[in-house]
This record gives sequence, C-alpha cells and structure tokens, in this order.
Amino acid sequence: MSPAASVRPIGLQRIGREPVPGAALLEVDDLHTAFRLRNGLVRAVDGVSFKLQRGQTLGVVGESGSGKTVLSRSVMGILTASNVETQGEVRYEGHDLEKLGVKDRRALWGTEMAMVFQDPMTSLNPVMRIGRQITESLRYHLGMSKQEAKEAAIAGLASVGIPAPERRYSEYPHQLSGGMRQRVTIAIALACGPKLMFADEPTTALDVTVQAQILDLLAHQQRERDMGMILVTHDLGVVAGRADHVAVMYAGQIVEMAATADLFADVRMPYTQALLRSIPKLDEASHTRLNVIGGRPPDLINPPKGCRFAPRCPYAQDKCLKEAPPLTESGTPGHLYRCWFPVGSPTVKTTPAPISTNGQPKPGAAKPPAAPTASDSAPTSPIPPPAAPRPAPAPASTPEDN
Repeated sequence: MSPAASVRPIGLQRIGREPVPGAALLEVDDLHTAFRLRNGLVRAVDGVSFKLQRGQTLGVVGESGSGKTVLSRSVMGILTASNVETQGEVRYEGHDLEKLGVKDRRALWGTEMAMVFQDPMTSLNPVMRIGRQITESLRYHLGMSKQEAKEAAIAGLASVGIPAPERRYSEYPHQLSGGMRQRVTIAIALACGPKLMFADEPTTALDVTVQAQILDLLAHQQRERDMGMILVTHDLGVVAGRADHVAVMYAGQIVEMAATADLFADVRMPYTQALLRSIPKLDEASHTRLNVIGGRPPDLINPPKGCRFAPRCPYAQDKCLKEAPPLTESGTPGHLYRCWFPVGSPTVKTTPAPISTNGQPKPGAAKPPAAPTASDSAPTSPIPPPAAPRPAPAPASTPEDN
C-alpha cells in the first residue's frame, strides 16, 4: 500500500469520529422499520432490540417474511427509498447511526460494516469482471493504486478458497459456479476489513456440501479478523453450532432470544418449538413426512391485536387473542420470550388448545398437546460435517464448487 493510502482516514475516522471506549460493537434499541404502500403501512420491523460484541455471532432466525433481511438492511442503513420510515437507535461503537446522513453512512459501508447478500446471481454485476467488482471499494475507501488494488483483490480471492485466483480475477460471474460466486461476494465484503458482517442467507440455492464449506469459510474469516457477525437464516440447524446468541423473529418482532445453548436446552416460545420440529432429522426414515407450521403469517398492515402467533399456535388461549405479550425473561438471565403460556409451563401441559389455525375457537375440547421432547430441543442439523480432506490434485484438475 502506498504511503498516501496508509494515512487516508477510513470508516469512523473519515467522518471525524473515534470508537467510544467500552461501547459494544453494535447496539439496536427499539428499532422500527415500515414501508408506506397504497394499502397502508407495512410494519416489517416492529420494536427490535439487541446487542452484539466484537467477535460474536448473532443468529437471526425465522420464516420468510418475518423481517430478518429488513432488520439487517435497516441496521446497515441501506434502505434509502422515499417510502421507508425508520425509528429507533442504532449505535455502532457508541455512535448513533440514525443521526448520520447518507454520505457519512456510505463512508462506513465496506470499511466498518459489510453485507453478504442472499443471491450472488443478482448481487454481482453480470457485465463487470470479478476483479473490477472487488477493486472498486479498495480504490474508493483505501485510496489504493490500480496495481495495489489488483494484488489485494487476487489475495482476497485466494483467501476465500477460489482456485486459480489470477485467472478468475479477469472472468465474469456467469463463468463461475454458484459456490464460487458466493465466495466472490464474501471476498468483496471482506476487501476493506470490516468489523461487522451481515450474512443474509449466505447458503441459499447451494447444495449441502457447498453450504457447509461457505459457513466454515465465514467462521474462519470471522475468527481471523475478530469480526462481529449477524447470520440471517431460516434454519435453526445452521445456527446451532455457529452462533453465540440466537434471536427468533416472527411478524417483525423478536419472539425469543437467548444464548444458543440456553435456547436449545429450554425452548419457551411455541413458534421456536415449531421451527425445531420442522427440521429434518437424519435418523428418520427416507420420505418421512416433514412437520409443518399450519396457517400463514399475519398481515403486517393490520397485525393481530394479541399475540401475532396465536392464530397458528396449538397452545393459544383467549388471552393470547386479546393481549399482546411483552418480552419476558425466563429463569435464565438473558433468555427472553414473548408468550403468555410458554412451552413447559403447567398451563401448556394440561390445557387443551382451543384455537384453530384460522384464529377461531374450536367447538370442542381438543386433546392436550404433548410436551416437548428431547428431540425437539436438540435437532440434528441437515448439514453434514465436512468430509476428511483429500490429497490435493494437480493444478490442471483443481476442483471447483458445484
């Protein structure tokens, strides 16, 4: 790197700020994000709060439409459309990002925080060479020369496991496999050395072997760089061994949050239990019917008055339809859940489930729901462990991701 580049201010320094001593890497307090549409106001993120320290991973889990991606983009500040309304506080190393303008926030993208987007087919520019897409941020943020940026980009491609990085540097996205394109998006996100990484469904549309490789790659890069990471996924099996804390989202709200081990050992929210039961088990016979969550998520323009999961919950009572439950701490410090009748409570074990999937009371008494079993709280991830390494083949036949 040239002397001029080494002294060029980046990240917080570029906007005249320094990290506040003792502050968490990221603090989100009562964040609300809504979209103004013709039919009304869609409350995609509704009162979310959490804290993340450097080097830690927060897994954000939920069904499609639960608000996971909108939460990540709201925190990063890349939702700039005119119909977006955002309220709440997002503090990065002690500084409130909501008070920064778009220009100042842009100075933080890439250098302080970066995102691995969900689909590399659409997040990569199809008519721009791979090298150009990586060097663009290096030259803009770090002031590198063209040659310095090229050398750094090739080194970045090699660091994420791209074979023959010098050749791939000059290729287009369509010339790469799906797994390699995802590695390129990770190289782009890591190029300027961010402290905070958002990984938005980084294994979507990849086969299970490549999924494991990508997740292992992210974990390795995180350890090397001491990054904080927010891992967005719909699969609790993915975060089981890769996240320090888990936040389960439903209909724009966090409905359960805890340290990963505490969450799996003592599930409190019926929605979390339903997600666990829907994970395929490796010990089940082939073609075993999967468990599903009946019903559909609520309309976020007119959300239910009570618990948002009540119309789909087998344990719901009249109170659940009338009053919205607050986040309550369980007996374990830091374990929060949003439920009037949590899993494992005496009421849940003995009371029938009188609410059907359409939110209407059932005419007759139902059979009491079964208490959660050990298999519900300790699912087997569908992602198998990586196979033992094989001897490296000759360079002419270097394998690529499928």
